[in-house]
Amino acid sequence: MKKFAGILFFALSGIGMLPGTARAQADWKAHLLSYINGKLLKSDGGYGWEDQPDSHSTVCFAVTGTLYDIGALPKNRMELAGFIRTHHPQRGPNHEAGPSGSDLRNLTYEQIQAISWLGGDVSSFTADVSGWKSQAGLLANYEDHKYPVMYQEAMIPVCQHLVNVPVTDLQCYLDYYRAHRRSNGSDNGGPADSGG
Repeated sequence: MKKFAGILFFALSGIGMLPGTARAQADWKAHLLSYINGKLLKSDGGYGWEDQPDSHSTVCFAVTGTLYDIGALPKNRMELAGFIRTHHPQRGPNHEAGPSGSDLRNLTYEQIQAISWLGGDVSSFTADVSGWKSQAGLLANYEDHKYPVMYQEAMIPVCQHLVNVPVTDLQCYLDYYRAHRRSNGSDNGGPADSGG
């Protein structure tokens, strides 16, 4: 019976006779690709928010991950990887802001991971990622206690792993995470013993 239902489904979908919901579910990938290529693909070679004229690394990361997951990576993979490599929002040719109190390492993670999904070489990130240390004390412009942002601290071992660099000082990271673990099992940016 299942075999017959499957044959009927494909036969009906081929001649446009499926009910609207079933047809919409069958066409999800085409609709998604149409949206990505029609609204998010930008003339500068990357992907950006629908209402913005240029690309942004976070959207490139999200779109690349989506395309990777659905098996629809673009033909120009290496060109896209090159674009992603050179367009970090804090350092790229269209950098969006001046100096910051912290290095937003999640943006570097997005570059490394997207380039990996595209089959590109991420070795150019090795020197930078190898030298990463905790940013504790560097966040005076928006964190009164100068606690490092947990998400940014987590990017150190994650990115070191992605570029095949031995994780430096793993015990330091484990101690950091333990100090920020609350009694209920959740985490926060401030140490648990100081009310974080």
